[in-house]
Amino acid sequence: MLPILPSVARFRRIWRSLAGDGGPWRLALGTVFSFEAALVLFMFAGIYKADPRFAWIPIDLTLLFFLVSLVCGFWILLRQGVPLGSERLLLVLVFGGLVAYAVLSMLWTPSLIYVETKLPYFAFLSFWALTACALIVAGDPVRYRRFFRVMLLFSLWIAAESFLSFLRALHSGTTLSFVLALSSNYLGLGRVIGPGLLVVLAYALYITRVLWARLALGLVSLCYLALLLVIGGRTPFAAAVLGVIVLLVPLIRLGGGPRRVLWQAGVAAALLCAVLLVGLTSRRMSISVPYTLARFSSLHGNPRYQAYADTMQYVDQGPFFGQGIASWPVVLGLGDARMYPHNVFLEVWFELGAFGLVLLSTSMAIGLWQVGSIRLLRASAPSLLALALFANAFLNASTAGDIHENRFLFATLGLLMLGATERYRVVGSSVSRGLAPASRTL
Repeated sequence: MLPILPSVARFRRIWRSLAGDGGPWRLALGTVFSFEAALVLFMFAGIYKADPRFAWIPIDLTLLFFLVSLVCGFWILLRQGVPLGSERLLLVLVFGGLVAYAVLSMLWTPSLIYVETKLPYFAFLSFWALTACALIVAGDPVRYRRFFRVMLLFSLWIAAESFLSFLRALHSGTTLSFVLALSSNYLGLGRVIGPGLLVVLAYALYITRVLWARLALGLVSLCYLALLLVIGGRTPFAAAVLGVIVLLVPLIRLGGGPRRVLWQAGVAAALLCAVLLVGLTSRRMSISVPYTLARFSSLHGNPRYQAYADTMQYVDQGPFFGQGIASWPVVLGLGDARMYPHNVFLEVWFELGAFGLVLLSTSMAIGLWQVGSIRLLRASAPSLLALALFANAFLNASTAGDIHENRFLFATLGLLMLGATERYRVVGSSVSRGLAPASRTL
């Protein structure tokens, strides 16, 4: 047998080390039937809930998993208590101030119809995603390790569905088109496959030290990247690349001198420019390239640029206090319907003014402050992965989706608070001694 292949006994030892004292079956059951699983299924319910295979369920799946996670979350908080005086509670209070101000803006919003759906979704669904991750998941290493495992399993399912949909498109003779799967389009699929890629890559780079496991995880990472290249989503692909860059930053060693740093940065920039160049010139040169790269050649005609321009044109009508929640389509004369500027920050500035934008920016500053230095990120794989997931969600929210649809952005913002938990765990050991081993705690 080749030495690279694991023996049965070695596989069992690795599996037991991952499972802990409870054993592999308890690990599997505890992952699938967990608060974190209900939370992930709630945040991404829009991707799969309209699929015909789930039509037999008599209740909306977003509402179902929201209620399940809410009940379980309150039970957990009753048992462990609310972390009074902690940074995690401060984040929830500041973001709660943003939600309260959105409710107050109902007094002057011109919307009468869209506000009835947008405000409850933001006040309950988005706020719960952040609160659950900040107060429950980020404060317990067992829980955020489980959260990452659930994200990995969920992304595997979405990736498999996307791949099957892509194969059906190839079989029908369609080579360049958007990939649609379950009840979602290319944007929703990419917003799950991208984070899944980051979780897999984090395991490969910082967790496992077994060669065959690293090779297997590397192969899975390539499969995820290939899917992002063919489903058609430019921003999900770019957001995944940004997350990968965040994961690779701690690997850059400054001890090699400025020449080594410049060489590493030059190679990375050259590869990125080569990929973008292929995408930008593919249509002119009739080169057969993945659809996502081919769509980079049509950036100049993106209708969202007009939405950004319109937002900046009318934002001065209420620059400080905003024009009210759900006011964007009404003020622009588009009707009282579900429309938005496809940028969560422009949306907050337009509808909630500079006051709301300050509250949102303060929330993000609190979360990013807990990330810590590069030294801590080198010592803590969970903190690094949380930062990569936040960067991924941040870029996605900057180009697509209504504010309440970007629940994963607010969830990753709450997840950044695990940096405080990791700092307390690591600072007394490796960091205080000047060492920086990768944490094997995912």
